[in-house]
Amino acid sequence: MIKAFRLIVDKYRKRSQRGRGFQFVGLKSIECNFNPQRLSYNPHLHVIVQNEEMAKTLIKEWLAIWTGRYTSPSAQFMRPVENKEQDLIEIIKYESKIIKSTMSIKVEAKNPI
Repeated sequence: MIKAFRLIVDKYRKRSQRGRGFQFVGLKSIECNFNPQRLSYNPHLHVIVQNEEMAKTLIKEWLAIWTGRYTSPSAQFMRPVENKEQDLIEIIKYESKIIKSTMSIKVEAKNPI
């Protein structure tokens, strides 16, 4: 998924450099849900882009790469940013998960200044 997303972004960056289109601007995070009843995973991206044209283009390119075997148009969800703070929190929270651990690490300076 990350490689496919990078292919799309790179394609449009090159077009922009040649003066034939826009360059994607936005935020992206990846999330993966697990369904314990079905023992299945649902990896997906959360993306905020600059405008509706970029969102529609991203969905079109995504569907072209992944075909009907892996996704469908009905699985793509697009909506305008309504609450900037809340929508940014939604994106950022997936990139900053806290991992619980029983292990602790102690760091000491040997030669304190």
